Amino acid sequence: MRNCRNCGDLPLNHFRPACKSRYCTSCLREQDRARYEERREYKAEYDRLRKYGLSQGSYEQLLKEQNNECAICHKPFIKAPHVDHCHSEGHVRGLLCVRCNLGIGYFDDDIDTLHNVINYLKI
Repeated sequence: MRNCRNCGDLPLNHFRPACKSRYCTSCLREQDRARYEERREYKAEYDRLRKYGLSQGSYEQLLKEQNNECAICHKPFIKAPHVDHCHSEGHVRGLLCVRCNLGIGYFDDDIDTLHNVINYLKI
């Protein structure tokens, strides 16, 4: 038996072999998950600021203005939204779902091509 600081006394097979930690494997896994999530959120925030000049406050304001919905299809975000920006001028246009962001990307932000798509869909 060995003592985990969170769980109490547990059999030895609940601990990593040759590990001096005072936590069992389950607790260590949970700590790793929490650290990963914290780093992931920090990295996303840092990337938005570096790439688009969009602070966390501005990002949250955009989410609020869009009612937590995609700026194109108006469906609620299921996953983290993508920051849509003008590639030539660099300004942020809004937040998009994955599908709308990919759609615009595949058409290279070309308005004429998108008009052709609309006309084609009307057939």
